[in-house]
Amino acid sequence: MADINFSTSPLAPDSRDPETPLPAPQAGNLRWDIIELLFFAYRDFVGDADHELEAFGFGRAHHRVLHFVHRYPGLKVADLLDVLRITKQSLGRVLKQLLDEDYIVQKTGNSDRRQRLLYVTPKGEALVARLAGLQTSRINRALESIGADDAETVRRFLRAMIDRDDPDEVKVAKAFNERLIERALAMDGTCTGEHGVGQGKIKYLLAEHGAPAMAAMRAIKQALEEAAPDLDGLEVEGVARQTPGIALPMSGAEAPAQDGLSVVISPPAPPPSWFEVRGATTLRDGRMVAAEVAGSELLIANVEGTLLAYRDVCAACGGTLHDGELAGGALSCPHCGRSFFLPRAGRSMDEERIQLDPVPLLRELGSVKVALAP
Repeated sequence: MADINFSTSPLAPDSRDPETPLPAPQAGNLRWDIIELLFFAYRDFVGDADHELEAFGFGRAHHRVLHFVHRYPGLKVADLLDVLRITKQSLGRVLKQLLDEDYIVQKTGNSDRRQRLLYVTPKGEALVARLAGLQTSRINRALESIGADDAETVRRFLRAMIDRDDPDEVKVAKAFNERLIERALAMDGTCTGEHGVGQGKIKYLLAEHGAPAMAAMRAIKQALEEAAPDLDGLEVEGVARQTPGIALPMSGAEAPAQDGLSVVISPPAPPPSWFEVRGATTLRDGRMVAAEVAGSELLIANVEGTLLAYRDVCAACGGTLHDGELAGGALSCPHCGRSFFLPRAGRSMDEERIQLDPVPLLRELGSVKVALAP
């Protein structure tokens, strides 16, 4: 095989705005050096995995599918097609083989049962880790040869090689973000890891906290504004000034437009009042009792010494719950048989995005109180 020598002489840097399309290069200015380096780097990078895949009867297409399904659990087939930029027919054979051989599994969506979401199995995860280990070793060897300080330069170069503002990529990113938040909420997580939620996540507040909690948040905010209006604009030494964010609306209002849409916020509910629940202090562990408090039918349950209160209504069928069976924190509806886990905000245990209606409960000075809105 003939020797291939790579030119290392740099070309003059381009000072144009990175957003401005570059003119077609002249024949004498073609970047043969970088083009060939990318070719051979890609050849050897994927070649490490190719040899391993051959033993399983797989190819690069199988590797790509496994990689993205592993990296983005719950990926929809449509989104996978967008990422790989291939046709459904091209993906069909590869995906079927991975499903048949138990490397990938399909599950029904929580919010839309028509969806088929993709996940890797333990078998698939092991293969992905094995392939990623081979490629990581090559990457680490290359980075060691140029110095750890240059790793960020390599990342910036590779990111710059990807088309910016690609509509398909933006669509996939937004869809993935929404699925990520929905999955977090389904696992009793939160829609955000920051102090605020921002415009993109404000719509998930009600789904995460429920109407009673949202009413309580508005009541707390209103009470603070009324009792300490001088706190608005207060500056604390050593704390950076915050940029204006989205205020939590206190009355019927239209929130800032998002992607051409307007979000109308309902008027806040009146602040809740606390009512005593008689006889709840003697409720034994693993028992529950129906209670009528201020005209509301409630269910009080003792789960491992913790008292929990819910509306006495099944979120699935609308029947009462107090005659159901409580075992290990799981409450079964006596009418429809669906189960709800009381320690986790009464979420359904039947893979449905429904939950019971929790009621705030407080044990204070030998009494039990619940908070109910007027």
